[in-house]
Amino acid sequence: MKTFAVINPHSGGGRTGRTAKSIAQKLAEVSGPLTVAMTAGPMDAATITRHALRDGFGRVIAVGGDGTINEVVNGFFENGSAINPEAELALLTNGTHVRHRADARGIARADRERAYAADRCRALALRLGGRQAG
Repeated sequence: MKTFAVINPHSGGGRTGRTAKSIAQKLAEVSGPLTVAMTAGPMDAATITRHALRDGFGRVIAVGGDGTINEVVNGFFENGSAINPEAELALLTNGTHVRHRADARGIARADRERAYAADRCRALALRLGGRQAG
């Protein structure tokens, strides 16, 4: 499956940007060939994600904090419809105050970087404006 990583270099107080090359290499070790894009500003992650999905990528990895994750999720949709209903979202939380990290406490970073590839995927139903999407 073609995999795309959206990395917010400003997340984690800039820590993600300083370690982006290493993060991308480790993700490629578990996902195979990986295309990476770094965000440059607000809503960039959503735009990058939309382009990746339209270009045939089947998995998008959000690397960053809550804001990055939110933008990537929004990028899966356009005009209230999923761009690719079969596409997968993977998360590598690396923000300053990541709320999604609560369930990952105590898990080593290397394990988190491999976790999405360990066949632990599940389907989610999302509600957009009161109607179900995907």
